[in-house]
Amino acid sequence: MRKVLLGLVALGLALTACEKRGEEAKPVGKLEFSVIPDTLAVALEPGDHTVSVTGKETGGAAIAMDSVVVVVTYIDGSPIMLAGQNLTESQLTWRARSPEEGGPMAGMLGKFWSFGANETKTFQLPVSIGIAKERPEGFVGLYFPIMYLKAAMDKGGFRVTLTYEATDENGNLVVGTVVLYIKIQT
Repeated sequence: MRKVLLGLVALGLALTACEKRGEEAKPVGKLEFSVIPDTLAVALEPGDHTVSVTGKETGGAAIAMDSVVVVVTYIDGSPIMLAGQNLTESQLTWRARSPEEGGPMAGMLGKFWSFGANETKTFQLPVSIGIAKERPEGFVGLYFPIMYLKAAMDKGGFRVTLTYEATDENGNLVVGTVVLYIKIQT
């Protein structure tokens, strides 16, 4: 009886090991982003610029965004202050749980909100420098009034940081950051 019981236990362990060896590891989603140019040089005058942002899923699993936060600060990470007001907190931070909540980044978020396995996507992000205090109606992209640039001269410019949290098709968390620097030419 004892030999039979030991034989059944050994057979059970062998079958379990065979099952585990037969299982394939599920791919884990991974995103890689590139920004060209990663440092945009702008003058203290009105003008339109374009930055190319490319995202690639490289892990072999489809990915869907859960949330994105876009924050504009000075290059050193300190908040943008103008006349004693923290503009980073009041006007230059966008939290999105859907592309539509992305403010001026809604167009880019719409393009990058989900990726298929091994998919590559590119978005041409408009960046505009203007004389108006507010972003022009209908403009989808980053807008900086010249007065913001003048206030940032001693800080060198701005840093736009996009931080994302996503989930791949297997339930794995995918997080990362995309950064664009905007330097002021004098």
